[in-house]
Amino acid sequence: MTKEYIVAISDGEKSEKQIIENIQKIFFIKDKDLIILPFKTDIFTLYKVLNEDNFHTDIIEVLIETDLEIKKNI
Repeated sequence: MTKEYIVAISDGEKSEKQIIENIQKIFFIKDKDLIILPFKTDIFTLYKVLNEDNFHTDIIEVLIETDLEIKKNI
């Protein structure tokens, strides 16, 4: 059986992480691991990057390019 993950992208690191973790406790299935990837800038910048390529860009790769620490969390 393959392990399933839920990836949540936030624009900040601290308060958003707490909010997402609380949402997971209430709504998400417990057998799925939650990975929180902070973009660390305004989320509209991420939208613009993805929009430039008509959303054909791998969003995880974009996040890794902006912050190599993200690669450790994946």
